[in-house]
Amino acid sequence: MKRALFAISAITGWFLLVSVAEAAFPGFIKMTNGYFCDSVTGKPWVPHGIAYQTWNRPLGVWQTRDQIDYDLDEMVKMGANSIRVDFVWQHIEEDGDNLWKWTNYDYLVQSAELRGLRMFALIGYQWPPNWFPDTWYT
Repeated sequence: MKRALFAISAITGWFLLVSVAEAAFPGFIKMTNGYFCDSVTGKPWVPHGIAYQTWNRPLGVWQTRDQIDYDLDEMVKMGANSIRVDFVWQHIEEDGDNLWKWTNYDYLVQSAELRGLRMFALIGYQWPPNWFPDTWYT
């Protein structure tokens, strides 16, 4: 039952997040007729991006802000217009259930926005926080 409630909450949260994000951020990318489209211009948009690991202890990745800035600048120089990045649940909620730490990801979002990079953010559920009970695994 807890797993079902968790799944429903996660899906509901995702749709709410997308709705709020689309209203709050001009230029939000959405799907129209099977294509990515810029919500401001209404024109198709083709991602030229990079998959980027930022803060993921299980993989041994822990970027500093200087590294983030350097990497994003280099991506722009290479012609990237987007990044795909994991928002790792283990990092975001590592201090306990419902104790959220968004500071690093807020910095990443703001830094990408300053450089005109669009972001495909994934919640890294494959790395749950330590408080996550083993009985909830499927």
